[in-house]
Amino acid sequence: MIKRALLAGALGSMLALVGVTPNAALAEAAEDAARPIDWIVVVAPRIRQERDRVGASRVTTISRDIRVDFGDLDLTRTSNLYLLEDRVNEAAREVCEELAELFPDAQPTVAVCIRRAVEDAMVQVRQAARQAVAG
Repeated sequence: MIKRALLAGALGSMLALVGVTPNAALAEAAEDAARPIDWIVVVAPRIRQERDRVGASRVTTISRDIRVDFGDLDLTRTSNLYLLEDRVNEAAREVCEELAELFPDAQPTVAVCIRRAVEDAMVQVRQAARQAVAG
């Protein structure tokens, strides 16, 4: 309990040093969360493993992302949600295939890359849909 109080006090002091009160910081974060989103970021993951001359392995994570705009869609309509899902799938395919061309020896396969990128982006789609219905 004492550690939590000290941590809260330290955080408040740090925010005060930069001219932000804890309440103002919370209000700003809430405002950012309530601000409508009109684009989704689709991120394609790719992992590359390299070996040097002595056999040591080095793993590099490579990714590309693409922004999918949906400002023209009314996400309260189911048909538009399907359109957005199609756009996300197409964007994921595009960036995953691009990475596969650039790094053909990397993992995962293009199909797995697409699946992962779409799954991650659909979290954003669901959030945008919830905001559209609530707003």
